[in-house]
Amino acid sequence: MENRTESQLLSDEITLLDLWNIIYESKFFIAFFTIIFSLCSAFYSFSLPPVWKVNLMMISPEETQTNFKDTGNLGNLASLVGINFPQTSNKQQTALAILDSRIFLEKFIVENNILKKLYTDDWDEINDKWKINPPEIWSAVNLFKSINSHKLDPDTGVIIFSLEWEDPEIATQWANNLISSLNDFLREEEIKNSESNIFFLEEQAKTVSISNLRLMLDGLILEEIKKITLAKTTKDFAFRVLDPAVIPLERHGPQKRLIILFGTIIGFVISISLVFFRRFINILREINT
Repeated sequence: MENRTESQLLSDEITLLDLWNIIYESKFFIAFFTIIFSLCSAFYSFSLPPVWKVNLMMISPEETQTNFKDTGNLGNLASLVGINFPQTSNKQQTALAILDSRIFLEKFIVENNILKKLYTDDWDEINDKWKINPPEIWSAVNLFKSINSHKLDPDTGVIIFSLEWEDPEIATQWANNLISSLNDFLREEEIKNSESNIFFLEEQAKTVSISNLRLMLDGLILEEIKKITLAKTTKDFAFRVLDPAVIPLERHGPQKRLIILFGTIIGFVISISLVFFRRFINILREINT
């Protein structure tokens, strides 16, 4: 008798009507459970701080570095004396890579005193000190990386730089200052590299007795001087800002309606799963009795 009952229970086909009846019998539990999840989602969404997004439009200036592919002897001589000049310059990719680099972001965060604004909960405004140990700079760099992004339009070459933060004024200030600091950083690096190359070339020129070779070295020095002059006189060295960041009028997030909707759906799915799981447990108990 026990074996026949077990075989009967296992061979019963489950139809959509059976599933609907199971759900209908537990409608109050499903409704209660779903409402609880919906209320929790609503409470969570309203507890999140508002997030504002600012956008900055910029473009890389025209290539200004000399193409040594067409300068023949100067390019070959530069390689011989240990100075490698790129045949094709791609300042845009280099600038974007530096924009995400740890060294540059550390410098920007420290110089602009951003650390305490990134970690406002850990900063004591009254006593002007950290409540506990100050956060690590690498943690601040990772956090700052997570709140900014850039997107390049390959057709127009326009780059949209975006930054999200809880304070719209601070977000606007950071976005504009970051690109300005990037231009200054790359300008200083260009000047340092050119000055180092000039020093090296001048030392080489002192040891050269062939007049033609010395003229070539003087040509290389002249090119480096041109680079320094261009760097010092070009304000938008890496990127030219077409449309600076402005304080947004509408907040970007959080998307409270979506959070509540997803929370409600998740609660509904979990409640139905619990109902069927309970039903499955009951069937197993009937089989074992």
